[in-house]
Amino acid sequence: MKKGLLSSIIATSLLLVGSIFPTITQADTTTTSAINMTETGTVTTNQMAFLAGLHGNLFTRITDRGLAPNTAWYYNQTVIGADGFKYYRVATNEWVASNYLGKINEKTPTVTTPPAKTPNIDTNSTYGKIIGNTDSKIYHVPGQRNYNINSKNAIFFNTEQDALNAGYRKSLR
Repeated sequence: MKKGLLSSIIATSLLLVGSIFPTITQADTTTTSAINMTETGTVTTNQMAFLAGLHGNLFTRITDRGLAPNTAWYYNQTVIGADGFKYYRVATNEWVASNYLGKINEKTPTVTTPPAKTPNIDTNSTYGKIIGNTDSKIYHVPGQRNYNINSKNAIFFNTEQDALNAGYRKSLR
């Protein structure tokens, strides 16, 4: 009786630990390219989609969760796997392969940059009117304090949405 009770306790403990921590299996594939950190958009699943975690350059299947069929997900990074599929990052270290997707909407921000060695920014130029600071990742709109920044740190956007899509935030001043 003691042996049976002890076996039950051990089995229950293992099940409990398995339900708390994500379960991963052996590596399914590796990456064949660098992570593209500028590609963003939405993807829509066409079936139950399994997720993979990326550890170094090895993808491992996450077995305790997935994405429901016909649901849309925002992604902010992509990478190509050795299996030939493109993987989309839909959450922190959770990637979905393109074979589970029906619709992919890629959004690339529209960005223009000034010619090299321009001493000051001409706000009446043909470049975008939204100016981002590449060091701080903060953008400014006309009329804001610090709108005229040093051109070596400047990046121009045509719209505020383009700046947000590129990972910039609006200046508070």
